Amino acid sequence: MMPRELLLRWSDSAMVLGQRLAEQVGKAPMLEEEMANANVGLDLIGVAQQTYTLLAERGAADTADALVFQRNAEDFVNAVLVELPNRDFAHVVARQWLFDIWHLELLKQLTTCGDLEVQAIANKAVKESTYHLERSGDWVQRLADSTDEAKSRLENALSTMVPWCSELFEPIADERIDYDAIRQVWESELNSLINEFQLTVDTAAVFTKGGIAGVHTEYFTRLITDMQSVARAHPGAQW
Repeated sequence: MMPRELLLRWSDSAMVLGQRLAEQVGKAPMLEEEMANANVGLDLIGVAQQTYTLLAERGAADTADALVFQRNAEDFVNAVLVELPNRDFAHVVARQWLFDIWHLELLKQLTTCGDLEVQAIANKAVKESTYHLERSGDWVQRLADSTDEAKSRLENALSTMVPWCSELFEPIADERIDYDAIRQVWESELNSLINEFQLTVDTAAVFTKGGIAGVHTEYFTRLITDMQSVARAHPGAQW
């Protein structure tokens, strides 16, 4: 059975990024991307919902909804990367791409982790995540190989996001995930983009306990308050 900490990190990160993408509804640069952002967000929330349900069945809470709507901000263990704000389209794309590389490699390992219920979730999600990475990878290359302004915005976005990513590879005791292998793939993809398009990106890590330890940025409180507002205003309501 996979450790509860891993499942919470995974589901919290997927849920929070899904929430960030929901904030983009009505703000994408074209209709096709409007629909794509919404669909990717729904995919991630769907993965989170399945994992929260499994956690609830294994005693982490009474219900999946309780894990989402009744925990305080410091109880969430999502990576800081996914809670960073939507500053512009380049930031949305860069954050998604950095997350997608990590997520797909994690899912591939989870499909053979030996926990049959987790494997079932991962087997479905890996197909969705493959599309997510294809889409976000296409966009970062388009921005990198476009106008000077587009390239500059991508460089700024990556320099903002990359330093927060080291916590994605923090191992958990007694689990069977090879984070070094995930990091190698992630760094290879990032370095290939930087080198191919001669990008200037600050990759120095931010030294902090990070979101996986419940230490979040100032942006997270507003996000989680918005996400939980209806459920907390009407506790126990049935929809």
